[in-house]
Amino acid sequence: MDIDFGDVSIKMKNILVKQKQRHTNIISKVSMAYLNMNQPWKINITKKLLIDFSYTAQNIASKLSHPFLKKQPDKTVGRPNAFTELVTILDKPLPTDTALAPLRSLLNINDTGSIPILAHPEKSTVDSPSVFYFPGCGSERLYSNIGLATIALLYHQGVKVVLPPSYLCCGYPQKAGGYDQKANELSTDNRVLFHRMANTLNYLDIKYVLTSCGTCIDQLMTYELGDIFKNSSLLDIHEYLLENNVTLDNTGEKYLYHAPCHDPIKSDSSSTVISKIVNSEVVSNDRCCGESGTFAVARPDIAKQVKFRKEAEIKKI
Repeated sequence: MDIDFGDVSIKMKNILVKQKQRHTNIISKVSMAYLNMNQPWKINITKKLLIDFSYTAQNIASKLSHPFLKKQPDKTVGRPNAFTELVTILDKPLPTDTALAPLRSLLNINDTGSIPILAHPEKSTVDSPSVFYFPGCGSERLYSNIGLATIALLYHQGVKVVLPPSYLCCGYPQKAGGYDQKANELSTDNRVLFHRMANTLNYLDIKYVLTSCGTCIDQLMTYELGDIFKNSSLLDIHEYLLENNVTLDNTGEKYLYHAPCHDPIKSDSSSTVISKIVNSEVVSNDRCCGESGTFAVARPDIAKQVKFRKEAEIKKI
């Protein structure tokens, strides 16, 4: 029937929000509040409490309780009770490699009144290409090592990297949660800011807007960036590097690749593009990982079932 169930779900959530019937747990509410923040000091403090401390505590508790937890997840019938949710949350230890400060703090660019431009002092010249990199929440607030790696790859290629003047969220998490008004507000504010940036930096002739997040690229596709940064293209960092012949040497290793639900690679199949980058065979593995933004904290009981099926599919390879 060609029904987009994701789109239908979002519209249903939006209706529930407007009718004040959308119910989420406290963790989901705090997570959404974190994504809506843009002041550096608030983001730094919240990350320490919400991510660094709570992830470490959950990791320890999960490992201690693991011998007492059963592997097979229960079927979902109605709303789970608090005990079921607690047991499910402890099912998998969360990563503890999130201790790095947010990206802008690491780079010491918390001044929201200026536009950061990063350029290699030797490899970058007046004629070097310039790109606008939109880190998004994940690569900027949660896993800042992803944002750093993206900037480093471009920096060492002699590319001038333009960053937004402040922490920004693309608006997709709000849209997916049914908060359509907030999502539109963020998108509009971002587009106005991008127009100002494009006018200020017109001498750089930015031809590419890059992301390191599949969710962000799907949302930014609605921004009409080609009209803002004249005739620019929106690309994932990997596709941009491949276009510029930046690849790895063949090590003879084989790789298993998980394409995210919001696949950032648009020019070809993910496994094909990644194979070209690593110069080796890449096997693609389907099915959702069970994280999906705030899904894993909003409904851990269902997320556990999705993860269990994902594990089963991986073991078949």
